[in-house]
Amino acid sequence: MTTNDLTIAIDPGSGGAIAWRGKRTAGLFKMPPESELMGKLDEIIVNESCCIPTFYLEKVGGFVGAKQPGSRMFSFGRNYGFILGILHAMGHRTVLVRPLEWQKGIPGVRVKGKAVDKAVRKRAIKEEATRLWAPLKVTLYAADAAMICEWGMKQ
Repeated sequence: MTTNDLTIAIDPGSGGAIAWRGKRTAGLFKMPPESELMGKLDEIIVNESCCIPTFYLEKVGGFVGAKQPGSRMFSFGRNYGFILGILHAMGHRTVLVRPLEWQKGIPGVRVKGKAVDKAVRKRAIKEEATRLWAPLKVTLYAADAAMICEWGMKQ
C-alpha cells in the first residue's frame, strides 16, 4: 500500500459495517441507514482528501450457511444491490471479494480447508481484527469489514 491509498471495505447487511484506512484516518462504524450511506462514504473521502478510494465489497450469494426465509434473503439481496448501486453511482473503483478470499490466512477460520463453526469463525476474525486495528475498538459487527479492508490493502 502506498501512502496515498484509501481503502474502504463494506460488509453488507443490516448487521454489517464499514471500515477504512487511509493516509490520515482509519475507522469502523456500523452500516448506516440507506438514506445516510452515500453521505457517510463521501465524508470518509473528504476527510482523507488525498486520493481516489478503492472500495472492497464482500461478494455475497443467495446462500449464507443456514436456512433463511425467502423474505429475509430478498431483503438482504435488495440491500446488497443498493450498496453496489451507490458505489457505482459514486464512480469509484469497486472490487467484489468472496469470503473465502478475504478470510484466507486468518488463524482459526478454517481447519484442514473446511470452515469452522460460525461462532468460532466470528471470534477468530474478531481476534485478528482487534490485533491489527489497535487501538480502535473492534466489535463483532465491525470485524468482518476490518478484515476485508486488511485484505484490500494487500491487493
